[in-house]
Amino acid sequence: MVATLFAIRLETEQKGAKHANRLEHTGGVPMRRSSLVPAGLLILSLGVVILLVHYLRTFEKRAALRSQEPSVPSGSVVEVRGQYFYDTIDGLSFKVPPEGWQMQLLRRPDSLPPENPARTVLSNVVPLVVAHKSTAGDTLAAVTVGVLWQTIPRDAYDCAVRALGELIAEYERGHSRVRLLKEVTVTGKGTNAGAYFMVVLPEKARESMPVWVVSVSVRDFLACFFLAKTSEVAYPGVRSDIERIVESFRWL
Repeated sequence: MVATLFAIRLETEQKGAKHANRLEHTGGVPMRRSSLVPAGLLILSLGVVILLVHYLRTFEKRAALRSQEPSVPSGSVVEVRGQYFYDTIDGLSFKVPPEGWQMQLLRRPDSLPPENPARTVLSNVVPLVVAHKSTAGDTLAAVTVGVLWQTIPRDAYDCAVRALGELIAEYERGHSRVRLLKEVTVTGKGTNAGAYFMVVLPEKARESMPVWVVSVSVRDFLACFFLAKTSEVAYPGVRSDIERIVESFRWL
């Protein structure tokens, strides 16, 4: 028992002596661990904060844009609300043409007729909206938006390829050729995926607006087509308007 107490006392005295020696080397001030943060960690933390601020601002901008869109109408509605055209029957929406365009809503049949395989894709489309842009009595461009109930479901790319092939077969005669300005191109992803192409019909087609832009989006059996027509001279002036209408399309 005495030996044990002696050992504990000796160990305590040794620890005290070591502590006193450390105080002598540090001027009597107890030593503390360094609280300095490595520079790399500070830079990493600053980067995380900057990214977080960026994403928050992006989220706020998108939320502000969504707040500008009117709410989707309830029930079976085909109408213009604010800057958007809504067709809740077919479940689609897009921005109406900007100022300078005249837009007309067409009567939608109570039920869409099924696709007639004996006719071309574009001739099967049931028009919902027709818009024109004119100046001094001359029509610069026309956009028709319509839907097609497919008997055999095809995706947007296949619909566009078929429509392009049918235009070529219809308008190419002899040396007259359909000029392909943009081959069939897939756009978007997921439910809003689509496809489009752009052609110039030959002179023998006798079309006052031979530049055609065809865009299509598909959901299940329903396909929505945008057919924009203009001339090569007028196209640069109406291009942004056409792109605005087509790119704003979305399924509800």
